[in-house]
Amino acid sequence: MGYFQVESGIAINEYLHSPKGAMFDSATVADGSVDADSNGDRILQKGTVLAAITSGTDSGKVGPYDTGASDGRQTAGNIIGISERFLNLRDGDFETAYLYAGVVTEDRVWSDGTQGSLSDAVKTAMQSNTMHILFR
Repeated sequence: MGYFQVESGIAINEYLHSPKGAMFDSATVADGSVDADSNGDRILQKGTVLAAITSGTDSGKVGPYDTGASDGRQTAGNIIGISERFLNLRDGDFETAYLYAGVVTEDRVWSDGTQGSLSDAVKTAMQSNTMHILFR
């Protein structure tokens, strides 16, 4: 698989090492969990580690894993998987698919705002009883 897939002029991250055996579920991504850029866009990259929001007004939704958050997304135990779609949350929350089992290319996965730098806590969480994600 290529590193980027171009879709409508936007480069999309291809994080899956192989689609064989990949398993997905869906969740609602909270728009407020992604910071807006100077244009007001709230971009969530495909291949971003997602974690459950467990407190506040967005409780029950998900957002990018962020050790600086205080709504539950900072806890590795709340990680649910890896986002499957490139999203712009500018207009609100969005239901999206996420990978919870499969093989990924580690240096193409976004975690805690950085691509390709997964902590041991994140890797351990992704190999838990609820997820089975392997890294290549």
